[in-house]
Amino acid sequence: MHYSLYISLRSKTYLESSLVELGIILQNNESNIVSAESIPVIPYVRLTEGYLLHPELYTQFYSMSDIEVYSRGKIVFEKKTRTGNSVTVINDELNVFDLYDIDDQNTVRDIIKQHQESKDIFLLNSEPIPDCVSDIAIAGLASGTMTARLAYTNKVKKVVFFDYSPQSLSFQKELIQSKDRQLLFQSYLDQFTLGYKKATIEDLDQLPYKDIDTYYDYLRDVDVEFLLIDMRNNADIEKLFNSLPSSSDVWISNVLHYITTINHYSLDRYQLLDKLAIEKNINILPHTRVYYES
Repeated sequence: MHYSLYISLRSKTYLESSLVELGIILQNNESNIVSAESIPVIPYVRLTEGYLLHPELYTQFYSMSDIEVYSRGKIVFEKKTRTGNSVTVINDELNVFDLYDIDDQNTVRDIIKQHQESKDIFLLNSEPIPDCVSDIAIAGLASGTMTARLAYTNKVKKVVFFDYSPQSLSFQKELIQSKDRQLLFQSYLDQFTLGYKKATIEDLDQLPYKDIDTYYDYLRDVDVEFLLIDMRNNADIEKLFNSLPSSSDVWISNVLHYITTINHYSLDRYQLLDKLAIEKNINILPHTRVYYES
């Protein structure tokens, strides 16, 4: 379902972090235009500008169709899918933060720092499998097993794993070299995350180890590179593209709309990605983009 997006303004302008917040909520691999229209069109998502929701709060309403989130008596977020549907109301004083409040700003900084310094490694990829076009090279995040799967499916000759997390890059290296990947996953259990909660042994038991062996065995026989890349840094984006031959694929997932990018929204970054892609005939796989209509 494609939602219309709205921001309820609190002043004449808006905080750009609100656009990142909407992308975190959506993760829909589409270009999204946000409006400040006062009369929304169903189905829609609307965020009150300047409010951020704690990642743990997202897990409560991802599967809900019609919800309203309140904090301190004010509505800060709503999602409506159909007229007449019953609405789940969430009142939360602890997991909603107002970026106009200095104390809440400090709390958000602490949350970002916690995510940034965490050694957690993403166990799974929750988004749909994108369609690649290249059999030459692919660059992808060191997250889950998606990059390895895409490389195997398209039988590419070169693979670039990139991430701002050295731990994630190291784990991907070990996956390629490992002779017992199920045992390797088990040894890393304490470091695995599903995004907003820790992974469990039950999550490991659900992994398709036979397929994973196929993907990573393939990578033993191709050119594989590991790059420490922070996609919030334009110089790092350029470094990534310089590492790739023409006609490659790049998978960036929702990296531009995650909790650690809240303070780094930049329309220029979207434009840089598109510019570099055109210059080198590189296909950027679908990723969530959020723009303000004005």
